[in-house]
Amino acid sequence: MKESEYNIYYKVKEGTIIYNTITAAVLLLDTDNEKDFENFKSKNNKLPKELESNLVKGGMILDDNLDEKELINLKHMEKRLRHDDLSLTIAPTSDCNFRCPYCYEKGIEHKYMDKDTASKLIEFVKKQGKKKLQVMWYGGEPTLSIDLIQDLSKEFIDIFGQENYTAGIVTNGYLLDRDMAKLLTNLNVHFAQITLDGPKEYHNKRRIHKSGNGSFEEIIKNIEEINDLISIIIRINVDKSNIEYTIRLLQLLEQKDLLNKVRFYIAPISDVNAEKRNSYCFTQKEFSENEKLVYKYFGKYHPMKPPVSSFGVCGAISLDSFVVSPDGKLYKCWDEIGRHNQEIGDVFNGITNINHYLKWVSYHINTYNKKCGSCKYLSTCFGGCPYKNMKRKEKDNCLSMKYNEEEVILGLLEKRNQMNV
Repeated sequence: MKESEYNIYYKVKEGTIIYNTITAAVLLLDTDNEKDFENFKSKNNKLPKELESNLVKGGMILDDNLDEKELINLKHMEKRLRHDDLSLTIAPTSDCNFRCPYCYEKGIEHKYMDKDTASKLIEFVKKQGKKKLQVMWYGGEPTLSIDLIQDLSKEFIDIFGQENYTAGIVTNGYLLDRDMAKLLTNLNVHFAQITLDGPKEYHNKRRIHKSGNGSFEEIIKNIEEINDLISIIIRINVDKSNIEYTIRLLQLLEQKDLLNKVRFYIAPISDVNAEKRNSYCFTQKEFSENEKLVYKYFGKYHPMKPPVSSFGVCGAISLDSFVVSPDGKLYKCWDEIGRHNQEIGDVFNGITNINHYLKWVSYHINTYNKKCGSCKYLSTCFGGCPYKNMKRKEKDNCLSMKYNEEEVILGLLEKRNQMNV
């Protein structure tokens, strides 16, 4: 047996914490176990059975002949090439009822999917011959096309059955009232991601309704009315101009007793289609510092946890994952939707732009940043967003856990100690 290359160690007064980035397992060694483990590492001494069992279970020790990096690469490719599931991000419209100043879809023509395109989409889905279908309703603002969502969802349920079809929706939440939430849950839409950018006075400057009016109060009202029907994830977009308002927004949600009923996360605004980083956008390291501050105050509701290994699998680089625009064009990444010559084909003719398709499905981080191969977070991050790496050869694409791992791990220990009091 040997020590995993993907262990991270923290010395604390209670002993030593081991965190394995592949399994996301965390183990606290007391002083006796600490000595046994040190002797195992330095002298290859035999470990006590219980300790050995726990270390093996957590992936912290493994067979001498196992090459972990090759195992990570194998799991990475296995997930990308799996054939049972079809994953679609469907934009039934590129129109939106908001006029957000930072929207990366600026300049894209506002279209709605027509019946002929919807029919061809259903044919395209059937031709894939998959056992399961996962759909993310996207936009534009997808709730503007709720009738089409209803029609397509019923077709998908007929094809795959209730148990093999699941969906979520990314929405601004303005139209998502109780009646619509009931409709969506009956169509197997299990969660809704809704964006808030701060408290009312700040959110309304950035999430502007097309009428020119604010949107905050209507969205909050809807969240209060529907959180018992559908799982709500609140995404808070942050950059250097609004991070200070995030705490105030969460305080408001706390006062309304919503933080016990919804999940939230903060996400850095990314100027993905710009050639250079906007000065208002955070670097990943800057973002991680601010993320720590937010979770310091509100981690009791949703504590930061070590990320579970995804083995770097993004839908854009997976074989059976597609983004569908309102006019039926097929893309690999939703950041390319509506962009000229970025489509890989359409639902009418299938994949026709073979070169662009191959660029995505043959992607590997080693082409763009070889340093990632030696990082302890390889299995979790795999170099970060492929689109950023390919478009801008992004070098600042690490996950925030890399910069705030100590706070996350020590936070888990503190929570454990509180539970044992």
